[in-house]
Order: sequence, then C-alpha cells, then structure tokens
Amino acid sequence: MFVQLFTWGGQYLQPCSQLLGLSLAIAACWAYAADNNVWRYYAVSFAIAAPLAIWEVYFIFPYNDEVKAIDERLRRPDSKAFSDEEEESLNLLLTKWSNRHVVRFGLGLIAGIMSAVALL
Repeated sequence: MFVQLFTWGGQYLQPCSQLLGLSLAIAACWAYAADNNVWRYYAVSFAIAAPLAIWEVYFIFPYNDEVKAIDERLRRPDSKAFSDEEEESLNLLLTKWSNRHVVRFGLGLIAGIMSAVALL
C-alpha cells in the first residue's frame, strides 16, 4: 500500500506541485505588471513553495526508494519474512518519512495561506 501511495504521489501530486509553483510565479508577475501590491504575497508564496521540490528530492524520495526496494525483495518467491530488526528498521524509516512530510505539508500550508491573503 505504501509503495502505491508514493507511486500515485509521483504521478499526480508532483505534476500538480509543479503547476502550483508555475501558477504562483505567473500570479506574482501578473500582479507586479498590473501595479498591484499583492504581488509580494504571491512572490513569498512562490519562495516558500519552490524549495519544496528540492526538499522532496533529497529528504523524501530516498525513503521512497528504500521502501520500494524492500517491497521488491518481499515480492520475490524466495524471500523470507521480516526479522525483528528489519521490522524495527522499516518502522523507523516510515517514522522519518512521516516527519519529513510534516515540513512539506507545513510549508505548503503557509504558502497557501499567503496566496489566500493575496486574494482578499
């Protein structure tokens, strides 16, 4: 299930995130060209959201790759059940993955709030 979750994330969420970043940059440029002071809100939102792609690549995707490797190993016909150490290691891995997503979600939420303020 976990492997499917991050597979969907790569298929759907990543392109949406890229589109969001592009939209924020365009909104900032449009508001600046229109001499509208809300461009600052969009620019700050973009500045917060843009580094999230780098965060994902360096701090989330490696965990995805490790879990995928574990899943592929377990799907082989000759695979053995998890040892206690492997299960503990996987639990630690998933905890770290979850903690890294708190940052990803929190920064995205802040960027969204900044964009909402710009609309008001």
